[in-house]
Amino acid sequence: MKAKIGSVEVEGTPEEIASLIQLVSSESAVAKHDQPGRNYVSEDVAFRALKRRPLLPTQGAVLAKLKANYPSWTLAKDLQKVTNYNRNQLAGLFGAFGKRVAATEGYVSNTWFFDVEWNYDADCYQYRLPPSVLSAVKRAGI
Repeated sequence: MKAKIGSVEVEGTPEEIASLIQLVSSESAVAKHDQPGRNYVSEDVAFRALKRRPLLPTQGAVLAKLKANYPSWTLAKDLQKVTNYNRNQLAGLFGAFGKRVAATEGYVSNTWFFDVEWNYDADCYQYRLPPSVLSAVKRAGI
């Protein structure tokens, strides 16, 4: 029997395929937080991303603010105040985080370092740390 799981085609008995689907579902559930369907980096990948080269002071400030506000959301406007960055500069800073994480050994494609969503009332994005990244931030002494 053949089956397609996401973009991967597998072959096996119905029992083997069912076991694989159950395994994949349970592993992805471990990495999930509040956003349905969103997977987050593991604590180990987050820690390696934070420690493999020095953080910019503004990156440390963002992480410290998100850690201090955990588990609440932090508005992008508040992160701009902490970094003294405008909206475009803050977007670039988050891009730098993305590049850092994606280049870290063990990174799994399509996993997120930050929890992010649009806040319609504030007319800006809001951010928070997923539990795995919060643990890595604490472990890294940030």
